Amino acid sequence: SVDLSNVTSIGNEGLNSAFRGCSRLTTMHLDKVTTINFSGLASAFNGCTSLTSVDLSNVTTISFGGLNATFSSCRSLTSLSFPALTTSSFGSYSNQFDYMLSGCSGVTVHFPAAIQSTIGNWSSVTSGFGGTNTTVLFDL
Repeated sequence: SVDLSNVTSIGNEGLNSAFRGCSRLTTMHLDKVTTINFSGLASAFNGCTSLTSVDLSNVTTISFGGLNATFSSCRSLTSLSFPALTTSSFGSYSNQFDYMLSGCSGVTVHFPAAIQSTIGNWSSVTSGFGGTNTTVLFDL
């Protein structure tokens, strides 16, 4: 069991590859996390084939490479949501989501409509984050 209920910020490379290959992990509650710094969750859940749910609902800041390859090969994951992101959540970087869903298929990713003009043309977003059959929604 992992208790991250009091974590509010993930520092530089803080959870980089931390849960990699944990095939029995099904859910992760990171609902108090507001900041993900440089490569903070890079490859954190890579290969967690049973992961179905991750709560990142309060993340307001994602730095350079913060979610690179985070959910690679998480074949049971169907949806991700980032409702608290704003146009100022990313600084001058545009690679926060590189290969975030590599090896995944059929994942729907929800973002607030207000950030579509900021991230809507980033190559990681338009390529489906490296996954296949990925749907990106900018919710009203």
